[in-house]
Amino acid sequence: MKKIKTIVLAMAILVLAVCFMVIAGGNGYKPQGYTVGITSKLIVPSIHPGTTTNWVASTAYSEGAYLKAYTNNSDRYWFAVSAGTSDTSYPTLSYTNDVTDGTVVWRYIDPVRNELYIVNDGSAAIYLGFDNPAVTNQGIRINGLGGSYSKVSDATLGSVYAISDASTNKVGVQLKR
Repeated sequence: MKKIKTIVLAMAILVLAVCFMVIAGGNGYKPQGYTVGITSKLIVPSIHPGTTTNWVASTAYSEGAYLKAYTNNSDRYWFAVSAGTSDTSYPTLSYTNDVTDGTVVWRYIDPVRNELYIVNDGSAAIYLGFDNPAVTNQGIRINGLGGSYSKVSDATLGSVYAISDASTNKVGVQLKR
C-alpha cells in the first residue's frame, strides 16, 4: 500500500510539473527556479524598485540589489539574483537571460506582468509575503510537493518574498505578459 501511495504521489508531481511547463510556454518571462530557506528571500522583484543604483565597476552588490540602466529611451531595471562583485567592464545586459557580471548575476525585470504562478517543488511548506519579507506561518501558505499559487489577472507589480519551513526548498516562478 505504501508503495502505491509513493507511485501515485510521484505521478501527481509529474503531472504538476508538466502543467507548469505548459503554462510556462506562453510569452513573458522565462520560468525561474529559486532555493528558498528559513530566511525570507526575494523571488519576484518589484517593477518599481524604490532604491536603485547605477552600475559601477568592481563593486560588491548584495542579493536583491536593483540596477538601473537607461536603454531604449527609458529606464530599465535588473536585480541581483545572487550576491557578487561586478566586473571591470560594463556588462551586456539582456532582457531574456540572466547576465553574469563578474561574480554577480543580474536578471531583467519586465515592467509588464499579467499572470503570476508559483509552484513549490520542495517537500516543506513555503509562505509568501507581498511587498514585505515573508514570515513563517503567516500569509499565503503553499504546501510542498507541487502545491501552487496563481494570480491570473492584475498580477502583483510589487515584490514577492518566500520563506520555507526547511533549510532548503525548491520553488518555481513563472510570470507572463
